[in-house]
Amino acid sequence: MTKKAFPNSNKTHESSSLYGLDVPFRSIQLDDPDTPSFTSYDTSGQHGDSTKETDYTQGISPVRSSWIDKRDTQQLEKRS
Repeated sequence: MTKKAFPNSNKTHESSSLYGLDVPFRSIQLDDPDTPSFTSYDTSGQHGDSTKETDYTQGISPVRSSWIDKRDTQQLEKRS
């Protein structure tokens, strides 16, 4: 899989002070002198992010684990 999935754009992140997460955005360059670029929320995950190594056998990183730990939850021994 290519790491440059979206030409003429760069993935950026803004920190969320509320949840302590890096929120992904994509800065898209345009061919318009009045509006050279615009930023859009990016839902692609690690795909297309040249700064991240993706190992599909390991799954995604547990970014929500601290939220889950604060709640009354029970971890399953195996998938149901």
